[in-house]
Amino acid sequence: VPSSCSLQISKQQLQTVKDRFQAFLNGETQIVADEAFMNAVQSYYEVFLKSDRVARMVQSGGCSANDSREVFKKHIEKRVRSLPEIDGLSKETVLSSWMAKFDAIYRGEEDPRKQQARMTASCTMQYVPSLLPITGLSHSPTPLPSVALSLFLIVHSLSCFIPV
Repeated sequence: VPSSCSLQISKQQLQTVKDRFQAFLNGETQIVADEAFMNAVQSYYEVFLKSDRVARMVQSGGCSANDSREVFKKHIEKRVRSLPEIDGLSKETVLSSWMAKFDAIYRGEEDPRKQQARMTASCTMQYVPSLLPITGLSHSPTPLPSVALSLFLIVHSLSCFIPV
């Protein structure tokens, strides 16, 4: 099953994404961000999302949501590496937090925790039945063991965010 991350972006979807990022930059969302993240998003919006090159790529079918995410990730990796070290907060933690906020803005989610809850529920409903033959379980009322289900949900939810 292809992930939604690899689907090509249409012109309408690009406009929707631009609108979402503009709303975030205008303070019209509930996503909390510091100045460094705001600056990174502003730069991404101005340099990447609004560029003629991206518009041409979208028009030709050559731009996916994953491409957009990877551009942002590369962009922020340089920025985060140049930030001063903060006691008790690793740069990897900052990167993860910024990517979760990016995903929330990109998908139009107000709160990354709501997005994760919806994705987990969606993944459960969509993929658990396909695991039953692998685990040797049938569609009986006997549920998957909770540890196996938890592990599956964690791995699958990560795969929704991490390009393969």
